[in-house]
Amino acid sequence: MYWEIGIFRVRSTAVSRLVLIVTILMSMLSDVGRIQAATFTTTQNGDWSDPATWGGVYVSSFFPTPVTVPNWFTAGAGDVIIIDHDVNMDYPIFVRSPDVLIINTGASLVSTTHSFYNLSLGDPSTTYSSIQAGVFSFGDLSVHYMRNNTELAILGGRIEVNSSGDFDNLGDVYVQGALDVDGDLNHNSGNLIVSGGGNITVGTGDFQNRSILELNSNSACVDIQQGAFNNLLGAVVLGSGTVRAFGNIDNGSNGTTNWSGVSWCTSGTSVNIPISLEDCLNFCGTSVLPVELLYFDAKTSGSGVQLDWATASEVNNSHFIIQNSVDGMQFSELGRMMGAGNSSIQLDYSFHDDVPPHGLSYYRLLQVDYDGTTTTYDPVVVEYQRDESTFGLYPNPASTMIHILNSNPDRIYMVKIVDRSGKRILSRIGQESIDVSELRPDMYYVLIEDLIGVTHFEKLLIE
Repeated sequence: MYWEIGIFRVRSTAVSRLVLIVTILMSMLSDVGRIQAATFTTTQNGDWSDPATWGGVYVSSFFPTPVTVPNWFTAGAGDVIIIDHDVNMDYPIFVRSPDVLIINTGASLVSTTHSFYNLSLGDPSTTYSSIQAGVFSFGDLSVHYMRNNTELAILGGRIEVNSSGDFDNLGDVYVQGALDVDGDLNHNSGNLIVSGGGNITVGTGDFQNRSILELNSNSACVDIQQGAFNNLLGAVVLGSGTVRAFGNIDNGSNGTTNWSGVSWCTSGTSVNIPISLEDCLNFCGTSVLPVELLYFDAKTSGSGVQLDWATASEVNNSHFIIQNSVDGMQFSELGRMMGAGNSSIQLDYSFHDDVPPHGLSYYRLLQVDYDGTTTTYDPVVVEYQRDESTFGLYPNPASTMIHILNSNPDRIYMVKIVDRSGKRILSRIGQESIDVSELRPDMYYVLIEDLIGVTHFEKLLIE
């Protein structure tokens, strides 16, 4: 099946599709070719409707002239809305294609004013497979009702649908953090994927699965605390995690092959589920882990990133593996740290990344037992800014030539010049002097970037 994202058309599984979307999202934040789309970032705590929350910028590019309050639905112009603070959702919010809402680590978007305020993703009148809007949550989101028609990624934060509210899903959801639904969770179409230590909790309602539920790690879990889990005709449960329900777990008229590899436990009755997968001793975080992790933090430190963590106890702990990622999805190993084997006291560990990536990056800790069993902990996010002043250009304004200032003559860099519409006019690799005499008088945008991500962005006036 083909999936279209902006100018991209790819054939992909659900997991790689989400990887690609997050990767493209990150490039949207810095890609000069998308200058025509706006980025709105909170500057302080406050209401969505208060312009001061956004530094006086109105989140309403839908209108050609300013309005008195931010619009309660996004424009669909490719805008990126970034929540870096605690924001009260005093309007029902609709994120429309192809706009993106990002809730960063430590931030929150909470509906506290009215019980009917909700969050909807995508346009229900649009064919679901072509919708490009999305929410990427590293922080916390709390609403009273939520409907997803597109892409939702919970990458370490918590999304809560409270006050007996329901979550209706008709798109793809990737859970690496926590999804808490107080009412019913209706998974009607698309892929619902729980990864790593991700978990889904359904409070007072039922979980109705009409599509694909994938729990792709041993620690991934679905916990229905009062209701039932119903796997309706044609629906599939697969992976290696656990489904626990206070009520019945009903696979309906599906064959047992529709339930593959996922452990289950119920206080009620089970229907058409492989009895060999019943496991009421190891589910949803209740099993005893070999290491009790107290914290895992990352922060910038001098010329790199400092990682610190501590354990309260260790049992048969061989070592830790430290991993890094630029998109929060694909991780690579940075180094290893020996464990204590067995311990009942607090032990502190640290690791320094001397050459971190420029911009946002993600660090993850893996714990390995003596028998090779691995426990993966949730990633942490840190932003590392390299000194961008090492690049520059002159003269500006210019009419015939521009010259690139580069403090490191040994590095390779690329220069891109685009016009107001975002169209690339020229590209040069490693040139110190660039002829701009054929450019018509106007304002242009220059991006200089080297191989390790150090960038310099500047407006250039051609006279």
